[in-house]
Amino acid sequence: MLVFGAFLTAFYMTRQVGYVFLGTWRGHKPAHESPAVMTVPLAILAFFAMALGLIGTPAWPWFRGFIDSRAVPFEWHGFLEPGLLALMGTSTVVVLVGLGLGLWLYGGQPLKLEQQDVLEKAVPLPWGWLRDRLYIDEFYAVTVIAFYGWWARVTDWLDRRIWGGAVAGVAWGFRGWAQFNRFLDMNWVDGSFDKGCEELASGGGLLSRAQNGRVQSYLRILAFSVVVLVAILIWSSLP
Repeated sequence: MLVFGAFLTAFYMTRQVGYVFLGTWRGHKPAHESPAVMTVPLAILAFFAMALGLIGTPAWPWFRGFIDSRAVPFEWHGFLEPGLLALMGTSTVVVLVGLGLGLWLYGGQPLKLEQQDVLEKAVPLPWGWLRDRLYIDEFYAVTVIAFYGWWARVTDWLDRRIWGGAVAGVAWGFRGWAQFNRFLDMNWVDGSFDKGCEELASGGGLLSRAQNGRVQSYLRILAFSVVVLVAILIWSSLP
């Protein structure tokens, strides 16, 4: 699979280069180089990508030594590891085959986006499969996405009917309990307390008028009380 992936990468990148740089001019103005703000970072990235590929070889695995915190010397016999030269040769041949096939199909004549692709003409059925991404999107649409859509509707119904209804019921219950407590507080607690306070204030007002510190008032009350008591005794002694 790795070898096939390397072949496809070399092939489709060559095809992309053919359409972009070897095709017909599709612009409205002459082509020009990008400004330095774009080319300089790209040049730096390209330099380090090539440098790391050149010096990070089996002859000098310096990055592995850097990770292990140890010095790694340069040794040519690192290329002689079992199977390494065969792997490098195979990879190089596969990349060259992909480049050659891409140049043979797309480098011989100017390419236009509106014309039919060479591979589409040769193998239309596999081309259609690949163009439609092997129908993976459609498969996901009728399986995974459909399931998640159904599950979303289920959870929405649960949220609206079950969890939302439970929360609304609890809120309604606490709201009713609060209104009942408010009714008791306003009509019983506050009413009884306020009424008691009013009665105490009225009684205190009457007592404050009687107990004014004047002896004459006390004598009058005492005389009135004696008269009332004698009257009660006389009334009770009558046959």
